[in-house]
Amino acid sequence: SDFLTKNFPEIKVCFDLFGDNEFSYHKGVAFDVLCGNFPYPIAKGGRYQISGKQNVEAIGATIYMNRLWRI
Repeated sequence: SDFLTKNFPEIKVCFDLFGDNEFSYHKGVAFDVLCGNFPYPIAKGGRYQISGKQNVEAIGATIYMNRLWRI
């Protein structure tokens, strides 16, 4: 948030902590990062579980570079 505000003051960035939907693999905390009037999130992430021999919890995020280019 600080990086975006400092380097791109003309773009309003919003973090939506309730943006993830029920079809996602995220469990618990999930978020979308929205920018200005752009209709799609430019990033999203949250907490998820990796299943296998051992269940491992993790937190991750994806930045959609193709959407950033449009802005």
